[in-house]
Amino acid sequence: AGGGPTRGEFKEITEKDILVFKNTVGVKNVIEDEAQLQPINTDWLSHYKGHSKVAICPENTQQVAKILRYCNDEKIAVVPQGGNTGLVGGSTPVFDEVIINMKKMNKIESFDPLLGVIVCEAGCILQNLDEFLREKGFLMPLDLGAKGSCQIGGNVSTNAGGIRYVRYGSLRGNILGLEAVLPDGTVLDSLTSLRKDNTGYDIKQLMIGSEGTLGITTKLAILAPRLPSVVNVVMLAVKSFQDVLEILGAAREQLVDILSAVEFLDLVSMKMSLSYLDVVYPLQ
Repeated sequence: AGGGPTRGEFKEITEKDILVFKNTVGVKNVIEDEAQLQPINTDWLSHYKGHSKVAICPENTQQVAKILRYCNDEKIAVVPQGGNTGLVGGSTPVFDEVIINMKKMNKIESFDPLLGVIVCEAGCILQNLDEFLREKGFLMPLDLGAKGSCQIGGNVSTNAGGIRYVRYGSLRGNILGLEAVLPDGTVLDSLTSLRKDNTGYDIKQLMIGSEGTLGITTKLAILAPRLPSVVNVVMLAVKSFQDVLEILGAAREQLVDILSAVEFLDLVSMKMSLSYLDVVYPLQ
C-alpha cells in the first residue's frame, strides 16, 4: 500500500532448512537465539530492522557455495552481511531473509612484500589488516571511522571511500582480484595478484560496489601502498567554506603526492565533538 518493498514468493524457513544449514557449517555457526540475532537484524543507526530467524556464519568458500546453492534451489532469500556498520541498511534484512554473516572468514592467506599484495578472506576486520601491514612497512589504502569492526568484504561491496581517498583513490583501483560465490553456488575465481592483467573481462569490477546483489565476495587480493616514513597533521581554522576550497586547492598544488587526507568540520560539528569528548577547543 505504501509503495514499499514486498516480500515476494520466497520460502519461509523450516526446521528441515535449519538442519541443512547446521549440517553444512556446523551447529555452532548457525545463530537462532533471538538475543544474538537482534544486533545483526538491526542496522548501525537503528533505522532499519529485519526479522530474520537465522544467521549463518560460514568458515570457508565451499560452505558459502553450498548454502547459496541450497537457498537458490529452495527459493530462500538471503542477505550477505559483513560488520554491519553501513549507514543505509544494505546489510540488514528487509523481512525474514537468511543472514549470511562473513565474520568467521577472517584469515590472512598471504602477503607478498615485493609486490605489496595482501590476499585475505572477506571477513577480515579493516583495522586488523592495517595493523598487520604496518608491521611490514605497508598500510591499507582505506581508512574509516568504523575500521575496528567493518569487514573488508563489506568495504569492497560498498566501494567504500574513507579518508585516504585523496591519496590512494577508490578501492576499484586497489583491488587486484577477488573470489566470489554467485547466487546459484558457482564459485567465481578471479583471485589474481597481477597489477596489469588485460586478459578478458574485468569481472571483479562488477562485484565491487554491488552490495551483495550479484554474489558474496569471499577472498580478495589488495594492493597495499608503502607506509609513509613521516606523517604530519595540520589543523586550520577558516572563516568560510570558500576558504576551505582555496586551502584544499593550494594543498593539492603544493603537496601533490604526499597529501593523504583532508577532513572538514563546520562549527556545529566541532561544538558537538567538544561537548561529547569533553575536550578543549584546540584553536582557542
